[in-house]
Amino acid sequence: MLCPWPDQPSRLAHPAVPEPVSTRPSSPRRCARFTRSATRTPPSTASPPRRHRQDDGVPPLAVQGALITACLVDAFGPAPLDGADREEILSAAIRWIAAKIGEPGIGAAFAGVFTDAVNDPALRRILATQLQDPYRLALQDTLGEPEQRVLFLIDVVVGTLLHRLGMTGEPMVDADVDALVAMVLRS
Repeated sequence: MLCPWPDQPSRLAHPAVPEPVSTRPSSPRRCARFTRSATRTPPSTASPPRRHRQDDGVPPLAVQGALITACLVDAFGPAPLDGADREEILSAAIRWIAAKIGEPGIGAAFAGVFTDAVNDPALRRILATQLQDPYRLALQDTLGEPEQRVLFLIDVVVGTLLHRLGMTGEPMVDADVDALVAMVLRS
């Protein structure tokens, strides 16, 4: 396997663990760890793997999160906020987000970017402005509800769907989505 950074050791493996000879590149542009001497530090005294830093070519979480957020916005598209009354609009919106979170990879990316945002204020701002605000504003306009009420609705619905996905590894089943819709409509 060629090293993604030809002038630096590979970040994909611990430096104390040699790769099998058959996978070593034969080109003159080898990774630094392939050109070291054959004697290596025993694993018991080896230093731990390097942590990624902003200056080693790995983007900070906010940049990675911005890319993931942009992909999520693209994958979600506009929310279907058409309906004859408040109940139809809410029911359609809840079923829509449940289906989107249930798509392969979408729910995991969604949950992952939120996990990263816990300790990253810049990523939280990106999530709020690029992902949540467009849907929040559309819901506020359509439902005529205040901002805090709509934010609470988003927290309850999306949080419940992501919690189920994280706890079971499966998206919420239709019967439970029906129960969630009924619960939200009662409030």
